[in-house]
Amino acid sequence: MRHLAAAALLLSLSTAAVAAPSEPDLSSVEGFAATCAALPRAAAQLKTVQQRQAFAICRDVELVQDIATFMASAEQKYKGAEKMPDALVKQIVRDKLTHVRDELRTVRLVLEKLKLGKHDGLLIVPANWQLDLNGDAEIKTWERYFFAIPKRGHRPFRFSMPNNEPAYYQDEYQLDASVRIDQSDIAWTLSYHYFAEALVETVLSYTLNSQAFGPHAIELVDPAGMKRANRLMVRGFQTSEAMRRAVLAEKDDDHEWIANINQKSSVFPLPLDEQDFKVWGTVLGYVIPLFEGKTLLVPDPKAGGLLGSASKICAEGQGLNVTRFYRNPPRYPLEQINQDYFSSMCERVDKAHPASGLFTFMLSYGQRAENQQGAGMLFLRHLLWVN
Repeated sequence: MRHLAAAALLLSLSTAAVAAPSEPDLSSVEGFAATCAALPRAAAQLKTVQQRQAFAICRDVELVQDIATFMASAEQKYKGAEKMPDALVKQIVRDKLTHVRDELRTVRLVLEKLKLGKHDGLLIVPANWQLDLNGDAEIKTWERYFFAIPKRGHRPFRFSMPNNEPAYYQDEYQLDASVRIDQSDIAWTLSYHYFAEALVETVLSYTLNSQAFGPHAIELVDPAGMKRANRLMVRGFQTSEAMRRAVLAEKDDDHEWIANINQKSSVFPLPLDEQDFKVWGTVLGYVIPLFEGKTLLVPDPKAGGLLGSASKICAEGQGLNVTRFYRNPPRYPLEQINQDYFSSMCERVDKAHPASGLFTFMLSYGQRAENQQGAGMLFLRHLLWVN
């Protein structure tokens, strides 16, 4: 009888071992493809923190592929063809943007609940996330290395078309770069999702009016979408600040993404020093209350260019309440975005709504950009990578 019980126990253990899901592999080409294919489509069916990490990455990569395929297909399908009805074009684009918004939201909700233990993080190698992005049944060089991480260093922001020269990626990218995901990396990804979702919400709040031209060509159709965009922007900035603090508090040094000044094992394209972290915190300290409507933007009349002209919008002793743009968005922005509209955003500076220090910071950084060649583009690169 004991032999039968032991045999049954061994059988159940072996069956469980076969049925137990293997840990997701996002470090190899084959593992990435197999992992993404095996994941459930519904977030509610995810069982482990490793699956949730893989789900967020695989769905984001799938979304990039979906957008690239859509754009390539649209270019080929409608190049030289008869003009499509405006209403049909508008509906196709709006449906795609709605899909993008919903996918971003799905992943964002998973990331918001994702809490990692000390040994829960997956090891990832983004250069091995290789797939046909534009749907032409071929993985070209630019697609193979689309997710590869640029080499570390201080260099200005550059925008260029996809490159199909393998030597370019060997010279400019870290093709073997690996990252062990930790909680600060989750926050980095989550903050980008907030910003991206806010952008799409803003676009979807408006529509192209095919029945009107000129100043009424763009019309507000979803005022609530602008309020959602404002909330998402604030959450994005708050999450970025939480991430900054988390990075500074890290003590380990294991395949880091963003590293503090004491961590050496990092593949983040921008080496960040103590001053970078301070500037990052300073900017967020100004931006968060500004987008919450707690502070007002008060331009300096002595400033030149666009920033100086902005000082003429509000009367003396007043500043711009940024949140009014989201709470009371213009119905026809092409017609209403002018001096009169921005004047409606003015509010008196007082103890409840003090002036933000952001404008003074912008001026000081602008002066630095003038004194140091390329400083402005370097700041832009910091902004895009660090968020």
